Amino acid sequence: QLCTFAQPARSRAGCSKAPHVAYHRWYRCDAFVRAAMRLLTHNMLVSNAKGVSEAEGYPLALEVTEHRREETEFDVETTRKTMETVRYDALRGAARAVAIDLPEVYDGDDEDVLRRVHEALCDVHIIEGCLVCPKSGRRFPINNGIPNLLLHEDEL
Repeated sequence: QLCTFAQPARSRAGCSKAPHVAYHRWYRCDAFVRAAMRLLTHNMLVSNAKGVSEAEGYPLALEVTEHRREETEFDVETTRKTMETVRYDALRGAARAVAIDLPEVYDGDDEDVLRRVHEALCDVHIIEGCLVCPKSGRRFPINNGIPNLLLHEDEL
């Protein structure tokens, strides 16, 4: 069951569950589902676990329990420009987690490859799952499309 995102977090119109605090435990609020994490975001995230350097904490492994695909407009030049800042090896690994097979080597001149890269970067929305630090194994949850990389007090 979905509620309507119409008013501030504690009292949303159309919501049958009260009090409404950001999202329901048993019911997903459609406003938060829309704001799901994309693989483009995943490509920029690095572990901040104690004792893990930036090089050791990237890329985070992606474990997906729920995702959706929402087609967006494909533009060759925009995709090429975006790929200038994307680490392809990390994107390829994340794409495998959602059953998208990208070629071993990125070819920005091949429109079919660019379409598949665009699909992976922009059309896949991660709803639930977790990100895993490659060095420490620390798991960072993704709930309602929002990755939580906050450390617990004892991890600071």
